[in-house]
Amino acid sequence: MKSQNKKEEISFSDYHFSITRRLGHSACSKIHNFRRLKFAGLDRSAGNTILDCGCGSGEDSVIMAKWKNYVIGTDVSREALRIAKENALLSNVEVEFVLADSENLPFRNASFDTCICMQTLHHFSSIDYVLMEIERILCSPGKIVLFEPNGSNIVFKMSERVEDLVRPFLKNIGVDTPNEHIHDLSFYLDSLRKAGFFYIGVKVWTEVGYAPLSSRSILISFLTKVRYFLFLLACTSLPSPFKGTNILVVGTKR
Repeated sequence: MKSQNKKEEISFSDYHFSITRRLGHSACSKIHNFRRLKFAGLDRSAGNTILDCGCGSGEDSVIMAKWKNYVIGTDVSREALRIAKENALLSNVEVEFVLADSENLPFRNASFDTCICMQTLHHFSSIDYVLMEIERILCSPGKIVLFEPNGSNIVFKMSERVEDLVRPFLKNIGVDTPNEHIHDLSFYLDSLRKAGFFYIGVKVWTEVGYAPLSSRSILISFLTKVRYFLFLLACTSLPSPFKGTNILVVGTKR
């Protein structure tokens, strides 16, 4: 098992979320967040203690806090947590945000009812350490919710090949790290079983849109738009699970 390169990830995250702060989040994105959490049954989880592991700018944390849960969000990026705190304040909800490494969570064993990990695990070279930590801090039976890019999608496969060719350039301009690894559904199900979970729900999800990129990244902006249109084409012509852009997996601790 290979641990995440923290320095690279923090640099990438701070850059990404500084751009997110300027460009903001679309109403469409927030609707998608709501639908993911509702599919996982978290709209019926009032009164639970929930960890938003890799919370980013905190939109999911805010939604779950509005549903009357006690929510803690963690991230390695101070910039992300600054935005998350602003979002919680603007939404008039209480969320505790903690600067923390997902491979070494600063919480006691069995201290959460639920953990969500949304668009986070593909930022790790190996997800084993993260899943071990989540299994440790969850009560039994505790719920885990994963939402990740769909590695079975042919557009993602093509995109990964292109990214492999230009990864040094992407790293130099701050839009990629050596940590990123995109996997298919079977990989996540096998990893969950190995970490002590069994899955209770799976959904292939389709979301397409532009990533928030700096105007200086003209080439990356162009490639992102090309990928966007390829996703649209795939979503209308391919069967599941090859057309979905993302996979959502709900599991419980054994």
